[in-house]
Amino acid sequence: LTAGQNRAWCALVDGQPIAAAGLIDVGGGRRLAWALISPDAGRWMLPLHRTIADHLTVLDHRRIECVTAANFLPARRWAEMLGFQCEGTMRAYCQDASDALMWARVHG
Repeated sequence: LTAGQNRAWCALVDGQPIAAAGLIDVGGGRRLAWALISPDAGRWMLPLHRTIADHLTVLDHRRIECVTAANFLPARRWAEMLGFQCEGTMRAYCQDASDALMWARVHG
């Protein structure tokens, strides 16, 4: 799915979704990355990771941001593996009032 500069992808295995991800154009060369990954996606994470990493390198943008729950270590590790750097903690950001982390990939 592509609408303007917004993009979204869905990964299917045997017709069942295991992941969805996308980028939202927030203007000024900035994009917000998001992903929803099924607990059943485990053995498919390497090809998912490679596909998403490839998409992040070919986009015309200045900055890509993503937010992870501060206490969800797998998301934090994946953000780092995708080349994001943690920029700080957003206190009481999540719906349950827990903290979140802001991550960014900045390109020259």
